[in-house]
Amino acid sequence: MVCGLSFYKDLTKFQGFFPHFGFFYLPFVVDKTSSLCYILITLLEVLFLAKTLEYKGHPLQRKDNIIYYGSFADKYIIQMQILDTKKVKDLDVATKVSVSLQLTDPNIRTRDKIVKKTEKDSLYSAIDVAAVWLERSLATR
Repeated sequence: MVCGLSFYKDLTKFQGFFPHFGFFYLPFVVDKTSSLCYILITLLEVLFLAKTLEYKGHPLQRKDNIIYYGSFADKYIIQMQILDTKKVKDLDVATKVSVSLQLTDPNIRTRDKIVKKTEKDSLYSAIDVAAVWLERSLATR
């Protein structure tokens, strides 16, 4: 058994692709004194126990200058796009944010997915409006 991992009897039998976690690893021998064992257990804990960032019970996901608020499994999601920033000391602060409430149905054209749209002058006010829009739209299902 590998350092308390009871769900796999012997990880050294798997060569190359590790199908349950979706990444490649180099074959190695794991024993209880090895630091690789600790690293492997830490990696497995991160994969199983990691949570996404949430605000008021809904996940926040970021891709470049676009922030998605809500779950794609729900009927609606909020898209916040940072349009303009300014430097404050060493930090880029959003000064113009576009907020749009969108349908998540993949069969609808992108242009028709937008239900509501506005622009705010800070990320704080954008998330504030986004939380209200998302709660109201998901409550009216």
